[in-house]
Amino acid sequence: MQDEDYTLAINNLRGILPHVSDCEGLSIMVEKLDEKIVDNIIKIRENARKENINLMNSAEMIRKQKAYAIN
Repeated sequence: MQDEDYTLAINNLRGILPHVSDCEGLSIMVEKLDEKIVDNIIKIRENARKENINLMNSAEMIRKQKAYAIN
């Protein structure tokens, strides 16, 4: 991702965060994400479950690997 992409993502998050806290939370956030990103998140979570890795450890591993990047 480029700096412009990060700025756009942060601005989009700021716009939807009030709805997340006031409404259905995660389901609203997922609706705003690109389908490729959602598919990647699901795939990562399924792999973590298969390997019996909890959500927090899985997230930490992903951050270190930068495996969340969609090209």
